[in-house]
Amino acid sequence: MTGPNEDCRTVSAGLQYLRKHAIDCHRSGDGLAVNHLATVAIRRCGSFATTDERKSVVYREIQWALILGLYWMVDDYIFYLVEERLKAAELELSDDPAKDMIVMLHNHLNHPHAEHKWDDYSYPTAAWWELQFASSESRDELLIGFIFLIELVWYQSPYGEEWKKLASACRDSCPNKGWQRDFAKLEERLSIQASLYGGTIGQEIESNSEKVSPEQLLLSGWRLYQACDHESLAKVIGQLNTKVDANSAIYRSFFTLVHFSRMHIKDSEDQFVSLPRYKYVSSKQPIAFVIQARKEAESEALAELAIAGFPGGSLGRQRWIRFRMAMLLQLQALRTWDVGLWLEGLKTRGESRVELGQHQDLSLVLDGLFDLVVSRGFSSIEKSELLKNRIQLADFTNNEKRAAFVSNLLALPATYWRHVADVLSALSDAIPEEVLSDVAAWSVSVEQNDLISMLWTHSLLGFWKEILPFTSNSTELIESLTPAIVSASRKPGLWEELHNVFVASLANGEISSALLLAETMSSTQCGEHHFVQYRYSVFINAYELRPELRAELLPCLEADARLLGNEFFAKTLQKRTGNDKLADVKQLRKEDLRSALLKQIRDRSDLSGTRVSMIESTYNRIVSFYKWTRSDEELVNALLEAVESHTVLFTDKFDYFLVLSKLITLGPKTQAKRIVKRLLSLLLNGIPGKNFGFEKSGPLTNFTYSGNTKSSLYEVTLIGLQNAVVAGVARDAICNALLEWIPGKCHEFFPELRPRVAKLVFRLILDIAEDKEDLAAILAGHAEALVLVSMPSKPAEVVSVFSQEFLSDDGVARLKKLSPKALWRVTVMKQWVVRLQRMSKHPSPDTRYAVAEAVTRWAEEELEYADAIRPVRDALSKDPRMRVRKAASQSKVS
Repeated sequence: MTGPNEDCRTVSAGLQYLRKHAIDCHRSGDGLAVNHLATVAIRRCGSFATTDERKSVVYREIQWALILGLYWMVDDYIFYLVEERLKAAELELSDDPAKDMIVMLHNHLNHPHAEHKWDDYSYPTAAWWELQFASSESRDELLIGFIFLIELVWYQSPYGEEWKKLASACRDSCPNKGWQRDFAKLEERLSIQASLYGGTIGQEIESNSEKVSPEQLLLSGWRLYQACDHESLAKVIGQLNTKVDANSAIYRSFFTLVHFSRMHIKDSEDQFVSLPRYKYVSSKQPIAFVIQARKEAESEALAELAIAGFPGGSLGRQRWIRFRMAMLLQLQALRTWDVGLWLEGLKTRGESRVELGQHQDLSLVLDGLFDLVVSRGFSSIEKSELLKNRIQLADFTNNEKRAAFVSNLLALPATYWRHVADVLSALSDAIPEEVLSDVAAWSVSVEQNDLISMLWTHSLLGFWKEILPFTSNSTELIESLTPAIVSASRKPGLWEELHNVFVASLANGEISSALLLAETMSSTQCGEHHFVQYRYSVFINAYELRPELRAELLPCLEADARLLGNEFFAKTLQKRTGNDKLADVKQLRKEDLRSALLKQIRDRSDLSGTRVSMIESTYNRIVSFYKWTRSDEELVNALLEAVESHTVLFTDKFDYFLVLSKLITLGPKTQAKRIVKRLLSLLLNGIPGKNFGFEKSGPLTNFTYSGNTKSSLYEVTLIGLQNAVVAGVARDAICNALLEWIPGKCHEFFPELRPRVAKLVFRLILDIAEDKEDLAAILAGHAEALVLVSMPSKPAEVVSVFSQEFLSDDGVARLKKLSPKALWRVTVMKQWVVRLQRMSKHPSPDTRYAVAEAVTRWAEEELEYADAIRPVRDALSKDPRMRVRKAASQSKVS
């Protein structure tokens, strides 16, 4: 190997040899070869450039390596090599357009989101170009570099003027006619492709014109795909079939369009034939390996982030690798009009922006969400709880930016409507009120479109349930939405999904619109029993919220109660309305109900856990309307035996636990004590039972299904114990059991149920504090431990249970009777003042809503430390979410 004092001419000749091969590989699309040659050149010159003279030679001879290395970057290794060379050559913006171009390439790749200064940038002039062409050497790397820089500037701001200014300067000043045409074609291409940033691909063209190029025809096809115009799309694909072959530069994009459209358009060729051909053709194209390498680099960076749990202050390099690879994939896609690859890169960029937004500029979250919608990658957010939670970061962005973001969403074509609705649902009451009228107009337009109106069980109105009850102009919005809401009300399949939307419309809309909706729903024929229940629920809620509609709603409720055909609904309606007209509804005798329930319990137990058909549930009717006596001892014994059985399915036990939890407050106290004793035993020792599974031989032999059944059983057990404490049954036994269970086993308990345990402890504290202050202090310590372990995963639930027990009417009345100086009380209230102050800035809107309710109630009741609570309430009254603002501004929490 030649030593460090080798002749500059030898090095120059070697670099020229590498350069020639790199340019040839670049023209053939062999980016991996170019990347390798550029790396060799930069690394070799790094050990050679030891003097100023050698540094000058090195920089002049490896300009091609710096430019092509960045152009064909497949990981961050070459990026940092270029960065080292730039620092070694001490390059910065100067009066040399070539140097400035290399510096700006590095700056754009290093900080893709930053605003780059162009004031000191030297645009190429005719005189400068003359100097470059003066020597006999080819300067193809300059053309490549300036085209790449124009693409990067365009990528940052496709509708801006800076890229156009740079492209015009290069085109107008360059004396080479071929290069002039290249710059002109680039400018034309980027002008057309700028529409990709708005989610609308290309301009509308005459697809049947013979003068239309295959590239324009391809964009027309993608545009029709977005608009869901499948009939016209089929014609365009037919024309492209005659113009695009497997060796065409746009074959990849054409294949992707055909592949995306298979669900709507029947292709003449089976996909199991076309897919292998596509893979075979791709395998012969070197650019396919560059694309694969960039995807692998992005996947590796994502894996490192995921393994580390997406940490806040570290792994920034991996985040930028993802973004750079997505950007380079998209720019490569544009060069071959590959819209499919563009959308794939856009999805990666969107995920990367959402991730970056959490740790840097929150406005990146909105940019990332828009990318995900346009790439139709929002479903990935829904499936990932981590990313789904980060959507809430948009709450803390500038109100004007959120308004602009929503306006951009509404402008997207039909293929994006479902994903737009998903994002609007996530934003819900954080949508700025000034654009709600536009959102309402969009909703009506979409719902009345044939693509949606033909569907029986789908609607995009669901997100309004979080908006209409809280916005200040709900009446006007409901009037705008009435055509869509009334249309949806004719489809019983939507009554469950849009339940709250219908209730809000009946409760807050104009009387005429509300009557129209009620009449439409009541006159709609529905054969399914559960549809009638949904309609009944809508009407009974509206009946209570809107007194002036009661006369019109009562006949509808009576008719539905008769259709439902049992006394549960009839007596519920009678209790709420005072109406006795439903006395003729068939009543089942208590003896018949008891016999039915006993039979069901014994049938399930006798079958040793084998799943049997459910008979009509009678539990609600039994528990709600009949006084339980000692004569029901046989049924209580059967229930207790069933819940302790090892052979009864967990799924069947839920109903039994539900009945037992209600019997605690409805039956005699002797029975209630027996039930509580059994429930405590099951809580301490575990609930036995059997999962649904397959006992026969075969592929499903070891399959079991339990879902959240056991969690539900324990939840009903805790509800039963809560009922017992409220009723004053076995309070000491429950307290002693909890003191034993919480320190020993609660850490192994279902995390989602720990707030429920805290609720039970809070209630016990208030019940025993007057007589047993020391025990209340011990329980307060256990409650705080439960709160601390539950807060990371269930913050809203924890705040809610505290409010329900300490800040409800009953809780406040109890607090006012107790000493404000008691140690447990001082400790608990101080802890919660600090906690509510901190949680008022939580990213979750549900948590802030729970805090708003708590601090409003606290301030209204003038409890201790109210002066520290009022600023929290004032801050929440300006929250981005309407429901939080309303909860913090109303005079009393309902």
